[in-house]
Amino acid sequence: MRRVAIGFLAAPLPAALFQATVVGIWPKVGKGVFEHPASMFVLVCLYFFLVELLLALPLYVWLWKRTQKKPLSYGLFGALLVMTPVGIGVGIGAARGELSTYAVLYNLCYFGLGGFVAGLIFWRAAVAGLR
Repeated sequence: MRRVAIGFLAAPLPAALFQATVVGIWPKVGKGVFEHPASMFVLVCLYFFLVELLLALPLYVWLWKRTQKKPLSYGLFGALLVMTPVGIGVGIGAARGELSTYAVLYNLCYFGLGGFVAGLIFWRAAVAGLR
């Protein structure tokens, strides 16, 4: 159980650190949380923790019972779970004409790759050691 908790806590760190770095070096001035790397780090971690709590925890229990313990399945499910809420929001924003193509592609790629890496980190921390 401790390994599962460590996996859930460590999973969002690479994606949050990447986004905080982008905010820190981005030449464009943002608004609110988008101005400060530390606040962006916290925001991304909170988003990932919320997705983990509401979507990933039930999926983990489901995968555990079905003995799907391959890293690729955890990575793909991580990408899918993280991209689902973002994809809905990005789709609505793009349909209204509020987002550029760049913003849509960046968000989908960032959250997809971030979710994939988070799934792999969780697999490594919680599942790989039990083999």
